[in-house]
Amino acid sequence: LADVSYREDSGMHLICEDLNTIFADPNPLDTLRFTFISTNIYIHHHLNSDSFYVSADSNFFGLGNMVVIAHDTLGLMCRDTFKITITNLNDPPVISGLPDTVTFEADTSATLDIWSYVEDPDIADSLLHYLFEPTATALVALYDSASGELTISSLANTNYSAPIYMTVTD
Repeated sequence: LADVSYREDSGMHLICEDLNTIFADPNPLDTLRFTFISTNIYIHHHLNSDSFYVSADSNFFGLGNMVVIAHDTLGLMCRDTFKITITNLNDPPVISGLPDTVTFEADTSATLDIWSYVEDPDIADSLLHYLFEPTATALVALYDSASGELTISSLANTNYSAPIYMTVTD
């Protein structure tokens, strides 16, 4: 079996349409049975009839070996090992759980820990770029990139509701 390489999150990959073309038993009456061992817990095998596929967990990239063992009815066996390389695919940051509304009194402020609401499987939250765009001139959004805290305040004597747009890039 040849070594394979593919990008993360790309689904199942056909390794061999018929394992009986790779493994053979001199006794034509024997039916081969196959077992599989992955050296990486994130890489999995799938067998559909005699077609053999591999896949990996979501967002996983890295290396692993897959061992395929053919057993005959007498308990004799042979095996083949091949390398699987899964290359990184940059995933976008994900914003989740961010409150739709933040309420505070005029002449005060509210603080949000933005890093609690943003996740990127490839890059540390502190290395992401954050942009906050208030839609009202009386609203001020100050972001501290060292702590991940966003402080929202309004100018004196203002009482209204206005959205703030947040963009996160890696």
